[in-house]
Amino acid sequence: MIEKILFYTRDDDMDEETFMVDRYSYNDNSTVHTIIRDGFFEEKIKILPTRTFRFEYVNGDVLIYSKQLKKNLKVVEDLLYTSRKSKKN
Repeated sequence: MIEKILFYTRDDDMDEETFMVDRYSYNDNSTVHTIIRDGFFEEKIKILPTRTFRFEYVNGDVLIYSKQLKKNLKVVEDLLYTSRKSKKN
């Protein structure tokens, strides 16, 4: 697993910090399988809900799903992105 800091900012005047980190998992063929994003917003007690991006590779296309705990306390997975292979004429 590879960990990358996605975002960090500190506002000393407001005594606030925001931090996000992504953790990447790869398949055996070195393609991204999942990205797990965690962090906090403005104050360390305002934890952001963990967001998991799941990648599927189907016939040359890439599908990216996002799973996250919503305000209604249900975990929801949505399809965020689908690539389309270019059509050959």
